[in-house]
Amino acid sequence: MLTNFYLYNDNPSPLPQAAVTNPVTSRPSIEKAIRSAYCPTTNTINATRLKENLFPQDGVNTVFLSHAHKDETKAQQLKNFLATRGVNSFIDSDCWACLYEVFNKYIFPAYYKQIVGDFCYEMLDTPARNSAIPNAQHLADLVNEAAHYHLMLADALTQVMLNCDTFILVLPTNGYLTKRRELITPSAWINHELSIAKLIHDITAQPYLIKEGAYQYTTDISHLEPIRNIELLNIYPQQTLF
Repeated sequence: MLTNFYLYNDNPSPLPQAAVTNPVTSRPSIEKAIRSAYCPTTNTINATRLKENLFPQDGVNTVFLSHAHKDETKAQQLKNFLATRGVNSFIDSDCWACLYEVFNKYIFPAYYKQIVGDFCYEMLDTPARNSAIPNAQHLADLVNEAAHYHLMLADALTQVMLNCDTFILVLPTNGYLTKRRELITPSAWINHELSIAKLIHDITAQPYLIKEGAYQYTTDISHLEPIRNIELLNIYPQQTLF
């Protein structure tokens, strides 16, 4: 459960350098994940199993690093620094940066129709995207399909956050802070992660008061304590290796 909340707004270059990780190697195989969740007998995909395949929960992390796509390099540098302090950090782009690849390769080129509840779909033998103009029903099916994948990812992100004890937001370069300490950002995912972090913070601080999450991507971040490199060095001192 999250107990520490920080806002990181600094240049990580003064931090001690660490070996750069290769995030691609830890990403799941999209095709393998979809095929293993497909049932040929019923011609359906079990999305509960698909979520487990695409967004596995097998990592042990202490810090959840929230960042915008444009700040992935800065977040990776911060993760590498924390690793030198013996602290494991989670960055979703390390293992789950495949969501839009799912859309481009497996959803948008073909059309799907929901048939059983919220978690099973029938795969229709319909023309590829380039060979047919989608009608209103096709577009509605695509929107519905994309929504389910986004909700799977949102659920997985929330679970990872609950398993970490520290939340650090890398202040997005495409956002800005207001005088009321609100963050204005175009990122729906940062808004989601901040809303979950704020909810956890408020439940922990005031068990009987649950505040409603922000909407329209204006999110209260007054619970995040500003943190810079000097504070990071104090919080995560160099460990002695035996």
